[in-house]
Order: sequence, then structure tokens, then C-alpha cells
Amino acid sequence: MASSASEKWAVVQYGHHGPATKVYRFQILLPNGTSTSLKLRDPGEEMPLPDFLHRIREELGDASAYGGQRRGIEWDGDVYLEDLLDRKIDKKVQFCDFVTKGTNILRLQDGEEFVRTYENMWDLTPPTELLQELPAEYSTESALADLVDNSLQALWSNGSKEIKLIRITVDGEKIVVFDTGRGMDGSEDNSISKW
Repeated sequence: MASSASEKWAVVQYGHHGPATKVYRFQILLPNGTSTSLKLRDPGEEMPLPDFLHRIREELGDASAYGGQRRGIEWDGDVYLEDLLDRKIDKKVQFCDFVTKGTNILRLQDGEEFVRTYENMWDLTPPTELLQELPAEYSTESALADLVDNSLQALWSNGSKEIKLIRITVDGEKIVVFDTGRGMDGSEDNSISKW
């Protein structure tokens, strides 16, 4: 049967008939080089920045989890957030500016220059609950193949005189995939903000 532009489509909804729950996911890049995830369910249209920062601090929990190797965050200073377009959020978080079908990345600024010096060098290890969202057929072998494929793609960008190396190390319960590809840096074309 041919389809036409004027043809009407029915929408089928399952579950209760009340308003859908809005879930906002954030990855907060912290000025000490770490990051944390934050999930907010139905937060309303806006949230005062101090309340949002309080939620981040609750998510972080005990600061000693960083093992003393990272600098502290100056929570009492001029703390604000920046989105990926470098827009400053210093009064209220407007949720209409963010998506519910993905993760929103925000940078927390506390007035220290460390963030600007080492921009795009955060630990973005995904949360373990993300594994529950993977298809059942996604295996350890599939994950390893994806990492090797990513490494191969990174190596393709190397020049003819640059070393092209992929090393896979299995050490106890840890598998490390290392490559000499360019990776991400602070440039506009190759930064974490773009990807």
C-alpha cells in the first residue's frame, strides 16, 4: 500500500495516562579532573543554582574517595556551571535548555585556573548502571572489539611518519587497550565538548 503525505498515523501509548516523567541526566566535569553523574526526575522548569550544586555535592559524597591525589573544589567561592557552548549558568538551571534523551555535559567552575589549563582531561568512566541498558547480546568480546575498532580509527588520523601502535594488555581482571592515535585535545575540532 502506497503512503501519502496526508495519511494519518495513530500513536499508541502504554502505561498510565498521566504526564510522562521527565528524567534529566547530567555528567558534571569537575575542576579537579574528575566527573560525576547526576540524574534528576521531574525537577520542574528551573532550579536555583545553589540547589543544583547541593545535588552535585550529595552525589559526590565523601571527597576522600579521590585518594587525596586531586585538589579540592572551592565550593565557597564563585562557583558556577558552563554548558558545552560556554554559556555561564550562575543563577538558575533552566531545564528547557537540556535534553531528556541523552546525557547533558556541564563544567563546574570554581574560579581556579586548573580547569582552563587541563580542559578536556576528565575521567568519563561511564556509570555501572549503564551496563544494564546494553543489549543482552553485547558481550565482553563485543566491547573489546569496539575498543580495538576505536583505536584503529584513531590511528588512521596519524601521519605517515607517526608511530601506529595498538597494544592490548590483560592484567588480572583488567584489560587495557592503548593506541598512539591523537585522541582528544583542547582544539575545537577534536575536543570532548564536540563529541
